[in-house]
Amino acid sequence: MKLLAGDLGGTKTLLGLYDEGDLRLLHQARYESARYSSLEAMVLEFLQEPALQEATRPQVAAIGVAGPVEDLPTGQRARITNLTYSVDSASL
Repeated sequence: MKLLAGDLGGTKTLLGLYDEGDLRLLHQARYESARYSSLEAMVLEFLQEPALQEATRPQVAAIGVAGPVEDLPTGQRARITNLTYSVDSASL
């Protein structure tokens, strides 16, 4: 199983794809957070990179965020400090 791990901050976002079995890093990328309209847009760009094959798509994700997280009936939403967007776990 593949794991997408990330760190979303006001300045930069780091994304990495790992093999969940041995936590071996398969691919990583850095994005300027403010250049994107959402975390979803960054993740879509990351997943479309030529280094990733269809078989390496993640089945699970864990993203650290800079901002308060609130529970919703459909999941969780984080209001990102220093960015104009929020992250909704159901949308991601």
